[in-house]
Amino acid sequence: MAKKNDNSGKKKPAKRKYNNIHNQKTLMDSAKKTQASSPKRAYRSNKPKKKTTRKRRTSKNKSNFLILIACMSIFAVIIIALIIYTLFYFPKKLKEDIKNDLISVYQPLIVEEAEELTILKLDKKPAYKTQETAYHLLNQHYGIELQFEKIEMKINQGINKLTFTRNNKIFTELGTIYIFWDHQMSQQLDKAIVQNEVEKAVIRQKKSPKQSTPVITYRQKVQSSEPDYEQIEQTKMNMKKDAIVEHQKLIFQSPQRKEYPLPDDTPKIVIILDDVGYSYNSTYDFLKLNMPLTFALIPDVEESDNFYQIMKQAGKEMILHIPMEPEKGARYVEPNAILTTMTDQEIKNQIQVFLNRYPAVIGANNHMGSKAVSDARLMSIVLKELDRKNKIWVDSMTTLKTVSKEITSLEKMSYYERDVFLDNQNSLKAIRQAMDKLIQEAKQKGVAIGIGHVQTKNLALVLKEYYQKRNQYGIQFVLLSDLEK
Repeated sequence: MAKKNDNSGKKKPAKRKYNNIHNQKTLMDSAKKTQASSPKRAYRSNKPKKKTTRKRRTSKNKSNFLILIACMSIFAVIIIALIIYTLFYFPKKLKEDIKNDLISVYQPLIVEEAEELTILKLDKKPAYKTQETAYHLLNQHYGIELQFEKIEMKINQGINKLTFTRNNKIFTELGTIYIFWDHQMSQQLDKAIVQNEVEKAVIRQKKSPKQSTPVITYRQKVQSSEPDYEQIEQTKMNMKKDAIVEHQKLIFQSPQRKEYPLPDDTPKIVIILDDVGYSYNSTYDFLKLNMPLTFALIPDVEESDNFYQIMKQAGKEMILHIPMEPEKGARYVEPNAILTTMTDQEIKNQIQVFLNRYPAVIGANNHMGSKAVSDARLMSIVLKELDRKNKIWVDSMTTLKTVSKEITSLEKMSYYERDVFLDNQNSLKAIRQAMDKLIQEAKQKGVAIGIGHVQTKNLALVLKEYYQKRNQYGIQFVLLSDLEK
């Protein structure tokens, strides 16, 4: 009995162990099932939702960033537009408004504009009330003070320079404006336009004899409405061309100014050769040409005195090629140049030195000088000295802003200007094209002036060729001095 009890006691613990293991497995399985159905699944299932929220936030940030960039771009465009308006459009509009106001006050017959130069041409000296009106108008509307500088004054002619200041500083945006008046300008303009209208009326009557067309004079136009300055200028130019071609004479010119004489129907060509005085061996090629040439001598360079003596002995015609200040600066021209910074006496003395050193010259033209020839004060002094010595002035036309024409009119001097530069390109083809253009100008106007340079060897060849064929081209070559005869 005791053994049985012992055996049974031994077997019972083994069964419990199995049951414990089984229970543990059951518990683990139930735990796994519980975990599968626990809130943890919900937590895991919520993770994708959190990722979706982050994407939305990222896209929202990107859209905000793009909106910020767009706003900044619009702001930058507005700033750039304001800068462009302030620096470019506004000054241009201000300049046009001020010029239009001056034109409305002075009521000129002709307005000439070239780059930064404006010339208002009147038929009488502006009255004191007119000057006062212009001063108050600019001061009240634009805060600009107007100053009047008298450049030259004659009995019936004169020229003033208008200077503009703002806050005690020179206002340069308007460029240079001159007031030029001539008491006989209106009469001459009337005469020229009336003559042109009469000629047109005669032509119309010849074409249709039964119809009679009344002649409208310039005076009637002025009385009916305000003068159309552009129309007057265009009429003047058309009239000038028609008169030269059909009648071989100029019908629009200042009575004091000597124009190109036209003694016969053969067009005249004047050739001026610049830059004589430097050590160019090609200068001798032009001296050998047996044709009328006018040599322009630069004063006081290495071979100036030598070539002056050679040409004087050879009987060649010479003018001074006066160095004058260009727009790009005084350092680009010879040291003895005429500068805008010189005083009146310094300019006068320099011209006298040139003329005394080379007394055989018959006149002068400008070497460079795009800035100098647009300065009325300087040109008035230069041309007075030349006129005092009975010298001719030829404007090389290095700028359209030149005031030579107006100053020569005041001084009652002859006025000549360059028509064509012959050797801007030094190839034979280009020089021939320039000569053809010069011939065309001569046939239209009666006289044309071409300027070349002695350092261009091909020019000597082309001049010789055209001189030999002058009868074929229907032209004649003359000296500059021949235009004064």
